[in-house]
Order: sequence, then C-alpha cells, then structure tokens
Amino acid sequence: ALPEAAANRPDLRVRRFSARRAADAGVQDGVIFLEGAPLLAIEAVPSALGGAAEHNVENALCAALLARATGISREAIAAGLASFR
Repeated sequence: ALPEAAANRPDLRVRRFSARRAADAGVQDGVIFLEGAPLLAIEAVPSALGGAAEHNVENALCAALLARATGISREAIAAGLASFR
C-alpha cells in the first residue's frame, strides 16, 4: 500500500530499516550502517545491550533514518544514539 502511495507522491520517499537484512539503515558485523556507510558500533548504543535487545536496535535504526531525513548530521545522529539510555 505505501509503495503505491509513494508512486503517486514524488515528495515522499520510502525508507527501510532492518537489523537482519539489507536496508537503508541496517546492521552488519555489529555496526549500524546508515545509507550504506558505517555510523557506529552497536556496542556504542547503550539501549541495544550489545545487540541483545533487537527491538532497541531497530528503534535506533528507525530514529537514525528519521533524523537523517530531517537534515540532522551523521555525527549528531551517532552522538544521540550513543547517549540514549
């Protein structure tokens, strides 16, 4: 449904996140990637509990995508994720 809606709205962009498969924000070898580039290690995100709290890893991925879409720098996103307890 959403991809069809986006096709009719050029101002919308569909972005995907996943801790398990390739996406716009994802995890590879214990590192969070944002838009294809490494952002920070999962170990640096306290709420992720080293990756054991997968729901918090995915929350971090979603937050990173939303922040980036609003123009927040990668550095500020990494700092925010690292400081969230």
